[in-house]
Parts: sequence; structure tokens; C-alpha cells
Amino acid sequence: MTRLQGKVVLITGAAGGLGEAFARAAAREGARLVLTDLDPEGIHAYADSLDAERLILAHDVTSRAAWEETIAATRARFSALHGLVHNAGRGTPFLFSEMSDAQWRAMMAVNLDSVFIGTQVALPLLEESGPASVVNISSVAAMVCTAGMTAYCASKAGVRMLTKSLAVEFALQGLPIRVNSVHPAFTRTRMVEDILAASGDPARAEKRLARAIALKRLGEPREIAGVVIHLLSDESSFTTGAEHVIDGGLTAM
Repeated sequence: MTRLQGKVVLITGAAGGLGEAFARAAAREGARLVLTDLDPEGIHAYADSLDAERLILAHDVTSRAAWEETIAATRARFSALHGLVHNAGRGTPFLFSEMSDAQWRAMMAVNLDSVFIGTQVALPLLEESGPASVVNISSVAAMVCTAGMTAYCASKAGVRMLTKSLAVEFALQGLPIRVNSVHPAFTRTRMVEDILAASGDPARAEKRLARAIALKRLGEPREIAGVVIHLLSDESSFTTGAEHVIDGGLTAM
């Protein structure tokens, strides 16, 4: 299992859920890791079980200064960056009629602005290190909508099109950087568990979500991680600007 041997991979939102699954999978494939989160203690809780050289950083992905510090620390430690996984995100539901400007902007800042800022700041190091791969974690919410998730859907749709735009621009400029997006459906993460809990009846809410999926179940983080590892690896060297939908058949129904 050496598909990422020698590669340096930065994963945001790595304190749990999908981020932890990506970190574990990348470590198994030989990557050296930069793992970031607002809650770095969540990363430290499992980091000792990773058989990989790693750098763990506190990181506010909405801040350009924080991104500059993170990329500078990555350069100082590893002198390279071959993979960047924009995983940090939030999915708090808000009814459109009740949503404040601050709530809208906060969702956009974490889910969409962070991808713009982070990729722009990392660009020189990615170019120097190339071939490199940027993987943006979007959602099926970029394609199908759910009531009460207006800001989330809009932000993830933005990630979808930003991915395609960057992929084409980088390719036409001759930069050795591929950009792809991943679109999971409901996956068993802390974000989804919080949404289920907020319903007041988590078991019933999960069954309702599962009914929308052809496979009649939620996804597991490891099932998303397999696609992310493929996109980070040289196996996907002819793949850029693509959207990878991992939704148990939700969008096919």
C-alpha cells in the first residue's frame, strides 16, 4: 500500500469524521501528513495510531493569515506539498426566512471561501512540488437541494464550480496541478449525527435520510476515503475538473 509514498498531503478539518478517515487512509498509503483543525486536540487523540510522519496544526481555514502560517510551516517541515484536501466544513441548517447575514457569511466562509484562500496561498508550493492534486470535498447538496439547507447547498455548489474553473485554468496555464471535487451523500460523521440529533428523534431521522438513498443506508467515512486517495495518487493523473459523486444512488433516483 504505497500509492502516496513520498507525497506530502495536507488535510483540513482532520479532527474527526471524514478528515480522520482521510488521514488514516493516506497514512496507510505512505503519505507524510499535515493535519489541521480548529480543534487540534481531536487530531492528537488518534495521531499516535498513524504510522506516518505528521505535522499537526491549529488552523482557522477562513483566515488568509492562518493559511499563510500553515503553508509556511508545511514548507519548513517538508519542503513540498503534493496533495491538498479541503475537507473543513459546516452544515448547520437554517430556514431561509430566518437566516441572518452573519449565518450566511459564516457558511460561505468555511465551506467556500476557505477553498479559494487555501488554494491560492498553497499554489506556489503546489506548483514547485508538482505533479500535485487538490481535492475539494463538496456534497450531493451541490446538485440536489434540501429544505433548510439553502446556505449549505449554495456553498457546496460554489465549491463544485470553483473546482472546475481552477482545473481548467491550471491546465491551460500548464501548471502541474489537478483539481477535483468529491460529492458524498449523507455519511456517518459528526456533522450528520448533529443534524440527526437536532431532529429530536435521531433513529427516525436516519431512516428518513436512508429512504432517499438507493442503497438504503448512510455512507461510511472509509467509503469516501477510497475515492480521495485515488484522486491524490498518480492513478488519477488524467483526471481533473471532475466531480466524483459517492451517494449510494441518491442522485440516480
